[in-house]
Amino acid sequence: MNNMADALKTALLLPLQVPGRAVRDLDTIAAAVVSIERLLQTRLETIASVVVDLERSVQTRLRSVDANTARLNDQLAALQASLEAVIAHLDAVEEGLALTKTSLRAEIGSLRPLMERMADDVAQATAMLPELDHDGPVARLRDAITPG
Repeated sequence: MNNMADALKTALLLPLQVPGRAVRDLDTIAAAVVSIERLLQTRLETIASVVVDLERSVQTRLRSVDANTARLNDQLAALQASLEAVIAHLDAVEEGLALTKTSLRAEIGSLRPLMERMADDVAQATAMLPELDHDGPVARLRDAITPG
């Protein structure tokens, strides 16, 4: 009978033991959660520190990029101004060459009748020279004023 009484006693007291186990299990879970929370807090602090360092680095690089961009924009503007000046100068040279070409054509055109008259005069003077077979001064003169 003792066994039955013990079994009955255990059966009656069993519901009273469950809350004690549940409290122990909850304490174990709470300790694990606190441990995980500390670990996560440490990791978050590390991540926050890395983020701050990265932000500083990015800001430094952005300032450098901004300075380089401004410098490159200034150089580009100077190059564009130089290019425009060169183009303007080339346009002026081209206009000057066109005017010189026109002027030279007109001058050559005005010299053409004079050259034709001179050629006629030389032909007339050559025709008036006597025909000589020897190498005298008149023959040398004829050779000098007659082409080839």
